[in-house]
Amino acid sequence: MIKIDIAIIGLGITSKLAALALASENCKVLILGQENPKLYDSNLVTFLSLNSIEFLKSIGVKTLVDESVPINEISCSKLENYQSNNKFQINFKDKNEMGRVVLNSNLSENLDNQIRINTNINIFNNIEIKSFKNEEANKSLLLDNGEEVFFNLLPVSYTHLTLPTTPYV
Repeated sequence: MIKIDIAIIGLGITSKLAALALASENCKVLILGQENPKLYDSNLVTFLSLNSIEFLKSIGVKTLVDESVPINEISCSKLENYQSNNKFQINFKDKNEMGRVVLNSNLSENLDNQIRINTNINIFNNIEIKSFKNEEANKSLLLDNGEEVFFNLLPVSYTHLTLPTTPYV
C-alpha cells in the first residue's frame, strides 16, 4: 500500500513539470506512465518565456538555461505572403532577450534529473492500472504489480489513456 498526495498519469514534460512544482510545495507525488524513448530522438523544441525560465529555476532546473538558445526576434507571416514576396508581416524585436528555445529532449532530461533527486517524487514506469476507486473518502488505484496507491488527486495528462471503466470494490 502506497499513500501519496497526488498521482499523475503520464510521463510527458507537463507531468514532470507538475510533479516538480507540487513536490516543491511538499506534496508526495507518484508519476505513472509508459516510458517513451522517441522523446529523446526528437528535434522538437519548446519556447520558454523569461517567466517560465524563472519558474524552472525555482523548482531546481537551473542548468537548462545554459543549454538553451536566446530569442531576440520573432517573425510571423502568412505562408502565401511569404511565398509571393518573401516578406514577413509582423516582426517583434527587442534589445533584450525575449525568452529561450530549448530542445524538448534537453528539457525532459533536465526534469528527469531533478525528479531523480527529489524525495517527494516516485515514478513507476511501464506499470498498468488494473482498476480504480474514486469515492470521496477513498481514492485509490490498483496496479498490475499488486500495489494499491491511495491518493487525494489524480490529474491525467496522457491524452490517450483510459482508466478502467469498472471500479473495483
